[in-house]
Amino acid sequence: MDISGLLSSVSRLPSNQEPLFRRELPAHDFEKLLSGGETLQLDPGVVLIAEGTEDSALYIILEGEVEVLVSTKKGWLRVATLGPGSVIGEMAFLDNLPRSARVLTKTSCSALKITRESFQAFALREPTLALYFIWELSRIVAFRLRRVERFDAAEAAREEERKALAAELHDETLADLGSLAVELAFLKRQASAISPELEMGLDEIRNRFRATDRRLREIVQGIYPPALALRGLAPAITSYLNDLSARTIANPYPLEIELRTAGFDNQERLPEEVEIAVYRVVQQGVTNVIQHAQAKKLRIDLTWSDSELAFSLTDDGVGFDVNNPKESPSTGHFGVANLRDRIERLLGTFEIESQISVGTTLRGWVSVLNETPRPKKSQITSFVLDNQPSAQEVQSEV
Repeated sequence: MDISGLLSSVSRLPSNQEPLFRRELPAHDFEKLLSGGETLQLDPGVVLIAEGTEDSALYIILEGEVEVLVSTKKGWLRVATLGPGSVIGEMAFLDNLPRSARVLTKTSCSALKITRESFQAFALREPTLALYFIWELSRIVAFRLRRVERFDAAEAAREEERKALAAELHDETLADLGSLAVELAFLKRQASAISPELEMGLDEIRNRFRATDRRLREIVQGIYPPALALRGLAPAITSYLNDLSARTIANPYPLEIELRTAGFDNQERLPEEVEIAVYRVVQQGVTNVIQHAQAKKLRIDLTWSDSELAFSLTDDGVGFDVNNPKESPSTGHFGVANLRDRIERLLGTFEIESQISVGTTLRGWVSVLNETPRPKKSQITSFVLDNQPSAQEVQSEV
């Protein structure tokens, strides 16, 4: 087999069309490739790859279709349907990390299973075909990386849209609600001299306005916090925790949060993409603690030094076994898989440490080029998130 001739004959595909293994490979060479693995015959509904397992085999679909699913809070979400010539499991084949998705056969399927061990033996027998295999695998990985880059660009555009929407809601809609609340308070005072029933009715409407205002502020905070756009990372996180402390959390205990910040001032700002990513990581990290950790204390550290931004979240909750593939953060459990992605897209580092009955720590670092040395000033702010609804919340819900 002439590898140079084969590679030069590989056609350039449209940018939206994923390369397939059988597109240009001659039949006799494809038969040799089959000898490098195990051909499987699968019925519909078979789990070919299980999320979280430590299995580094790669699969080439020969016949039939499979579905790729990822775990979400609402269940399994189908993200792709793949047919003959498609490759699945390439990431674990290359990096030997736990599986990050589930692959389920949609129809009766035939698939070639190639393990690291079988590929090494095949490469000794057929080095030229092995080189072709790596070439094709590289093309497929490159296509999928380009698709991720396009997704990142679209996500950046969505962040800009979120920012504009949040600003409009904050500056216009919330301001209008505030004006209406003032007018209702004025009408209530006038109604007290006319009719107690009218006064009670207006008071009920005013309470509903308050509940709507509070809920809308929560929505704005989730879309794009105004404090992040106007004041920067540390003030935005402080504002977020202040808002949380005014609400009731679904936690067995009140949650004490200590926020420690260092290196921040009112003159300089971090790059916008860094502020957005770290804010979302802290926001999701706090949510994870509330939903899963059953913690009593949480410490958040943000340190902006001369060369990097470092952050960490440490709780004293139930923890989990980081060595258990089913609980591995890379599988999406505890909502931290996307947090790692956010930081690594900035070429940063993200780590997770956890011990059962002791707690969990999320920490990360992002390199930052600063024009001036960072100040050494640090600040500690404390918050208490109550797990019992206040009288005002109960009244609003009624």
